[in-house]
Amino acid sequence: MFKVLRLLPFIFYLVACQETNEPISPDFGYEYAPLKVGNYAVYQIDSIHYDDFANTVDTFSYQLKEVIDSAYILLDGQEGFRLERYRRNSGNFNWRIIDVWFVYKTAQQYIRVEENQPIVKLVFPVELESQWDINSKNTQKTNIAEITSITTSANIGSLSFTNMATVTITDEQNLIERKLNTEQYSKEVGLVSQYVKDLRTQVTGQIVRGVDYRKELIEYGVE
Repeated sequence: MFKVLRLLPFIFYLVACQETNEPISPDFGYEYAPLKVGNYAVYQIDSIHYDDFANTVDTFSYQLKEVIDSAYILLDGQEGFRLERYRRNSGNFNWRIIDVWFVYKTAQQYIRVEENQPIVKLVFPVELESQWDINSKNTQKTNIAEITSITTSANIGSLSFTNMATVTITDEQNLIERKLNTEQYSKEVGLVSQYVKDLRTQVTGQIVRGVDYRKELIEYGVE
């Protein structure tokens, strides 16, 4: 009996070693951009447009719906998806289609083709401080984005999300300008918010022209 007891710690050690030596699958974060036919997302859009030439301040509020309608095969063999986009003024109105975009993923990138311009929205693996040029697949000027935070939980309006990654596309400010463009992605959901400020101000801080834009997810699921 004494010999058996002496062997027990050694047995536990072997079991522990076997458990820790098991291979662990890396998490590349592909779930931050889930692509599946039937997935849809509804966003509340609120924006303010300042025009010093016309001396006007216009506000716009409406809902935007994005639906992954169908899949297809790209020339390089990758699977792509047709993304239909709809708009309505509020929940009391019917949806009307406004345009069609395309989305796809590679092992390293998530790309949205917006108005015929491919934009790299995310890179994999999704890691803090990862940087990339969102315009590397088009002819626009270089624009370096960065993953500036990854949190385990967050709230957008009345919805709660887990594993939230924030992408900062632009963050510049001086005495007369404020430029900010951020997007947030959640695992198993995708894009949950976007905030854009492109404002010209006086040195007093008064806004004279530009756009203040907010896009927040209010509903999502599978049709």
